[in-house]
Amino acid sequence: MTVPDLAPDASTAALPPEERGVTEISETVVERIAARSASDVEGVRAVPVSAMRRLLRPGAEHSADAAIGRNSVSVEIQVSVEYPRPIPAVTAAVRQRVREQIEQLTGMSVGVVQITVAALPSTRAPRARVS
Repeated sequence: MTVPDLAPDASTAALPPEERGVTEISETVVERIAARSASDVEGVRAVPVSAMRRLLRPGAEHSADAAIGRNSVSVEIQVSVEYPRPIPAVTAAVRQRVREQIEQLTGMSVGVVQITVAALPSTRAPRARVS
């Protein structure tokens, strides 16, 4: 029984990186990175995936959309910001975290990170009403 030589071919190793092949990263991967990165920010809660989104994209488990262009990627994400946290500060932190993580994990440049605040859940106990 002959064992094939599994060592890399010297001619392949000598090729410049752009000629070795292509790595493709799907939009779904970028969407998952965005959703997980956003949930790492203090004061952010994930937004449940809507029934409409599940119908349009079976298997969707996050509330982010990504579009990969020629030179960059853009992301739209929905989050809930805990009340009474300042929305501009929280969304700025989400935008920065999402951008950093996508660039670090995929090597892609990130253009627009559009954030929709879909809810303001409160961590406070509800006040009793006096009539």
